[in-house]
Amino acid sequence: MRKATLLAVTLSVMVMFISTGSVSYAEFNSNLLVGPAPTINGAVGPSEWQGSYQLHLTPAAGYPIETYVYFLNDATNLYVLVDAIADQTEEDLDECLLVFGWPDYHVSEIWGETSSPDRIFSNGASGSSAKGFGTSHSTGGTTNHRIYEFQLNLASIGLYPGGSTEFYSPVSVKYGYYHYASMPYDHGTMGDNVYPHGLTATTTGNPATITGLGGTPPDMITASSNASIPTLSEWGMIIFFALLVLSALVFGRRKRRTA
Repeated sequence: MRKATLLAVTLSVMVMFISTGSVSYAEFNSNLLVGPAPTINGAVGPSEWQGSYQLHLTPAAGYPIETYVYFLNDATNLYVLVDAIADQTEEDLDECLLVFGWPDYHVSEIWGETSSPDRIFSNGASGSSAKGFGTSHSTGGTTNHRIYEFQLNLASIGLYPGGSTEFYSPVSVKYGYYHYASMPYDHGTMGDNVYPHGLTATTTGNPATITGLGGTPPDMITASSNASIPTLSEWGMIIFFALLVLSALVFGRRKRRTA
């Protein structure tokens, strides 16, 4: 009876951990950087963004600017490429907005003149960014379009390797005053795209404070880590095998005493 009870407990613990380990709280990941970091200059090199995680912002009602967004990270920085393949004109006030975290949020954006774009990092965000116009692998290197590149310090946007935070780019406030911005915004056509689709923001104050979100809520982004940290399912297997070893020791001692 004791043997059957111990086996039942062992199996129950294993099932509990394995089923819990299959639950994921993140919507998507930034992939771990392998090789040199991208050069933040508004131009896409032939191999700069290889292996990156990709979001595809497809055209939708009211949001016509098709865009690919790429994510990489290392131990200290998050790298983001916003490849606005459907913005094929170059205006001074084209812009791009990235928002991390909610309700405490961090903003990185690019707007202003082509020759000297304003790069604004607010609510603690820090890093570098660049706005460019050229070709990329998203279009097979054939069509010029608007390109935005960001390097963001992970800690400044509430991230760390293995950690998660909200990520979004709504029809929203930009730093200091109410202004429609998104990821990206084409000033020539007044077309844009937002992430997730339908997301808007309401604001108060100057500098602006995001006071509410409407539409689809933000997704979660997780920064990849090269540390070998067991998942819950792996911990379940570890405990399972530990219990097996313990069972073998207990029954081995009983057998020796009987002999």
